[in-house]
Amino acid sequence: MFNAANTAFGTTVFCDKPTQDFHSATRLLLPNVEGRNSTGLLCNSIVKPPVNILFCLPKPVDLRAIIIKPDVARHRVTHLSIFLRKECNKRDRTGAALQVSRPGDIIRRLEQLRPIASVNLDKHPEGSVVLLHTHQKRLLPPCAFPNNAPCIYECEVSQAWNGAFHNVRFVLIRICRLASASCVPCLGAVELWCVSPPDYIESVGVSDTRRVKQTETVDSGCSYTNLPHDEGVVNSRALPDDFVDALTGELMREPVRLPSGNCIDRSSLNRFWTERLANCPHDPRPVDPFTMVSFDERSIECDGSLKQAISDYLDRCKQLGNLCSRLDNWAQVSIPLTSTVVPQLPTSSESEGD
Repeated sequence: MFNAANTAFGTTVFCDKPTQDFHSATRLLLPNVEGRNSTGLLCNSIVKPPVNILFCLPKPVDLRAIIIKPDVARHRVTHLSIFLRKECNKRDRTGAALQVSRPGDIIRRLEQLRPIASVNLDKHPEGSVVLLHTHQKRLLPPCAFPNNAPCIYECEVSQAWNGAFHNVRFVLIRICRLASASCVPCLGAVELWCVSPPDYIESVGVSDTRRVKQTETVDSGCSYTNLPHDEGVVNSRALPDDFVDALTGELMREPVRLPSGNCIDRSSLNRFWTERLANCPHDPRPVDPFTMVSFDERSIECDGSLKQAISDYLDRCKQLGNLCSRLDNWAQVSIPLTSTVVPQLPTSSESEGD
């Protein structure tokens, strides 16, 4: 077996939200087979969930285990979801399949990704490591994270779901909730243990398949079909996508469109620049949070049409709320019962007597 989250294998990783300096998504990939980069991924402090991290493998592999370290220093993720996507068949390489070629397109088209697990770490101690594996024997090298973890959140995929682990090309990890408001989205490490292709074993020399030593595990209560229903995520999902800040996931008040094509609120952009200036005082230039490319601040103007659409949307929501309140009040008013006299039709005997 080998860890596919490795630059030697040709794997690339993409995060759809800005990250801090020296904590980009590429920090989740091993620089070499024996080394380990412990810095991990750390998003900017103004970024809020959901955050998507997509691993793109150079060729299909058969996954055996997915290991996730959900913390970096004091920052900790408590709720995340895992999706997989297979290699497209040759007969499917037309139409919609060809349209999903870039990482951003894959993330936006979640209907083409298969949800595998929903992880909830609220009742698990800090330092817990997530281990998602198939029903087959867990043969992992000694360098795998579960060997040194104080606690393991273990999810075993049933045989009915094992087919999703074959011919995998994309692995998506979605951060849904954090331990506290002071935390930022992060991932300490990710390991994608796969069956070793013969050519990769010869070139890299990874063939250690010793069994993982026994580590204390706890009941995870992992679900494989239901995605997390985090209140904050659900509320943001209820809003139209065009009205949501690409950084914070909140409703925009003064939307501005960046050179990268993303739309965020003016206040979010100012906060990002202020925090970046505090961390990098030698570079005061305004930059796009998603590309880190500098641009002329004067070229950024408020999107008037989008702002008006958001205002109209809020007005309709307010009117709907008022209507619901009036209906509730009307239902609570006691309506006195009135008796109605129904005229009786004469029977046949009464008619004959008359």
